[in-house]
Amino acid sequence: YQWYKNGVAISGATSRQYTLSNLTLANAGDYHCVSTNPQMTITTVTNQNLVLTRNTIHLNVNNCNAFLSSAVGTNAQAICPSTAIIPITYTTAGLITGATFSGLPAGVTGNFTSNTVTISGTPASTGTFPYTVTYTGGCGAVVTSTGTITVQTKTVNAASAAPVLCINTAIIPITHATQGGTLTLGIPTGLPSGVTAAWATNILTISGTPTASGVFNYSIPLLGGCGNTINA
Repeated sequence: YQWYKNGVAISGATSRQYTLSNLTLANAGDYHCVSTNPQMTITTVTNQNLVLTRNTIHLNVNNCNAFLSSAVGTNAQAICPSTAIIPITYTTAGLITGATFSGLPAGVTGNFTSNTVTISGTPASTGTFPYTVTYTGGCGAVVTSTGTITVQTKTVNAASAAPVLCINTAIIPITHATQGGTLTLGIPTGLPSGVTAAWATNILTISGTPTASGVFNYSIPLLGGCGNTINA
């Protein structure tokens, strides 16, 4: 026996049965088998072996998969409350005919149309939401896409202290813990001369040595991330 693919002998395929496992697109093609029996001869032709050729079998391999077609990172995005997500899209191939969705936050939905999955909307709550898209139809094996939508909280904790001190004396640094992404500071108002504010790693720190006396109520806008304003 000898099996052929697209007219070319397949190395080692010399058994009556030829098995293909874990099919890929490279396996697609036309297959046939030639059986030569040296023990049988055609009586009308002296010393002629009997050769049997099986009809060609056409193998079509469907590619059943899905890949992220929106921008890199859209399937792992972090946003602020009441903000629409950047739409997440996946493109499918092969025999996939639909999709189901799990794990999406309220306010965010998914749909499947013309071999494209689109996830969009405005989350109604904060938190971290791992989601799964499970495709239907296809080639029998379960095909999924996964990602995470994080809706950041938007909070600024109260000041660590409200110091009372003498003029020209360094204050014990005042800190505010923040949440809601990477922030920069706007222009603070109300701080006494000699006192400044800085933000790093979710901590806003007010420090310095006041050079003026009085009661100072300050306001510090936070820019970027989910934004907020510190007032004290």
